[in-house]
Amino acid sequence: MREIFNKELSLQQAGGNESLARELLGMLLKETPLLLAQLRSALDTDDRQALWDHAHKIFGSTAYCGVPQLNRAARALEEAIKAELSVEVIADEIRALEEAFGALQSHTSELVSTPWS
Repeated sequence: MREIFNKELSLQQAGGNESLARELLGMLLKETPLLLAQLRSALDTDDRQALWDHAHKIFGSTAYCGVPQLNRAARALEEAIKAELSVEVIADEIRALEEAFGALQSHTSELVSTPWS
């Protein structure tokens, strides 16, 4: 099973500040659905620059939230776009990213309601 959320990593990436870690995670959860929709739209028109821009925003966001599975999926998508792989491969990577985000969303209530430390 892939690690969906790592509290210790999230806290470490936020300099030990739980409030900041929670805020960063909240921003990721709030902004990612729009970025995923924008990725899908860019995929429909094969707009490689837009694909890169949206994928890079998601990847950057995952770097500070302790979300290893989502981070790996975002990196794989970036790599596929950078390598100029086919639309079909990129679509598969977007699906993997959506699945990873869905897994994170399914843990949201647990993450919000329980103390981290």
